[in-house]
Amino acid sequence: MNTKKLLIGIFVILLLGGAGYGWLGGFSNPEIKQITTSEIYVAGKEYKGSVKSDKFGELFLEAGKLVEEKKLAGNPGGIYYNDPEKHKDSINAFIGVVISDPKMTLPAGYAVRTIPAGKKAVQGSINAHYLLAPNKLFPAIFNYAKNKNILLQDFFVERYPDTRHAEAIVFEQEK
Repeated sequence: MNTKKLLIGIFVILLLGGAGYGWLGGFSNPEIKQITTSEIYVAGKEYKGSVKSDKFGELFLEAGKLVEEKKLAGNPGGIYYNDPEKHKDSINAFIGVVISDPKMTLPAGYAVRTIPAGKKAVQGSINAHYLLAPNKLFPAIFNYAKNKNILLQDFFVERYPDTRHAEAIVFEQEK
C-alpha cells in the first residue's frame, strides 16, 4: 500500500513539474532567422565580472524597475561583448533598457550605447520565461548558424519585451 502511495505521489509531482515547465514556455521552440539590423540603442550601465555575481542580477532588476515605473521607455536587455562560457564565467556587458529614443532623459549613472544599423546577424525569439529563454534561444541560434555555415562573433544583444518573451541578436563575423 505504501509503495502505491509513493508511486502516485511521484506521478503527481512529475505531472505538476511538467505543467510548470510548460507554463514557463519550456516546450516552446525559438524562431530563428538572418537579419540586417536597424540601429539599436541601449541605456544602461557597464558590467565586467562573473555572470553569477549579485551585482549582475541587480542590474537587470534595476532595468526592469525603471521600465515598470515608466522612467525609461523600452525593454530590459543588454549588449554582450563576449561569451561567458568561453571566458570562464567572466562577462563584459552593458546592461539596461533597449530604447528607441537615444535623446531621452536618463536616470543617474546611465549612458546610451549605439550599435549602428546595417550589421548582419542571426536573430532568435521565443515565447518563454526569461529564466528559461536563454538556454533555449542561444543553442538554437548557434545551431542555425552552424547549419548555414555562418560565422558568429562573441557579440550579441538580448531584449526582454516581457517576462514571457525574449529576443537575441548574435552578430555575424564581418567579411
